[in-house]
Amino acid sequence: MVCSGKKEFTLTALVLGVVLAVVFGAANAYLGLRVGLTVSASVPAAVISMGVLRFVLRRDSILENNMVQTIGSAGESLAAVVCVIVFIWVVPAIPVSLLGAVLIALFGFFFAAVSARMVGFVGSSNNPVSGMTIATLVVATLVLRETGSVGAAGMVAAIAIGSVVCIVAAIAGDTAQDLKTGFILGATPWKQQLGEFVGVVASALAIGGVLVLLHRAWGFGSDAISAPQATLMKVIVEGMMDGGLPWGLLATGAGLAVLLALFRVPVMPVAIGLYLPVGLGVTMFVGGMVRLAVERLRAACPAEGGDKGTLFSAGLVAGEGLCGIVLALLSLI
Repeated sequence: MVCSGKKEFTLTALVLGVVLAVVFGAANAYLGLRVGLTVSASVPAAVISMGVLRFVLRRDSILENNMVQTIGSAGESLAAVVCVIVFIWVVPAIPVSLLGAVLIALFGFFFAAVSARMVGFVGSSNNPVSGMTIATLVVATLVLRETGSVGAAGMVAAIAIGSVVCIVAAIAGDTAQDLKTGFILGATPWKQQLGEFVGVVASALAIGGVLVLLHRAWGFGSDAISAPQATLMKVIVEGMMDGGLPWGLLATGAGLAVLLALFRVPVMPVAIGLYLPVGLGVTMFVGGMVRLAVERLRAACPAEGGDKGTLFSAGLVAGEGLCGIVLALLSLI
């Protein structure tokens, strides 16, 4: 489908996309620290922009809607990776050496390709960012330890390396999905890339502000924002650096994963249920049972189609994240 000659990168698309980037970026910052999970912004951003453009503003341009989705779903930008690598090497306040910058370039290049390919085949919701980040942390920590970067400085450097590679993998998948969608619709690639940059800046500012707000309100690692994924990364880096990583538990988990895979049981939900707090795991189980019940009820009416539950759930998750930010703000007033 080619939509040449239609409006694409407009002021309306720019403003609406920035608003969505700020909203979903702020919500995901809170959710990532609260429950260790995030909500995909691509589908909700596309639906919201379509509703606003078509039904509120009476504008009928699918390319303009696609641009809003591109800006709204962007978290970072692939083009910024080179600048980040140079920045963390030059600025002494960020303890990453030239070796660390090389590791970032190598892992970033490889995992960007893996991420883009995975998203191209199965969609952005199946982008294995956590797994690629953990692999980077393990190798980076081992390399730093063997080259003499030990102690707190070495662990901070390993976390910095893993953080940049994590961003590379995440934005690579998002960019691949946006450009693929744009290709199908006949969008202009350079305009989409410009939209990615805009989304990066807007969401980065929002996320940075939210992190400062949450830390001042409750503190990272508290009951309010336990940061389960960050805690997992911390345990891995400390164990690898100090040589006290429980390899027996890792081997047991790997063996269990293989066993579950042989019986065609999804491994990722089991792993998430094991490392998340019990309260969150129970509520996720309840949500899964509700979805199962709804799907069975809808089986008798296949003509309705659509997956409205995904949009509804995304709204719930994003709304909870925004409410958490509001509560953090009120606690400081």
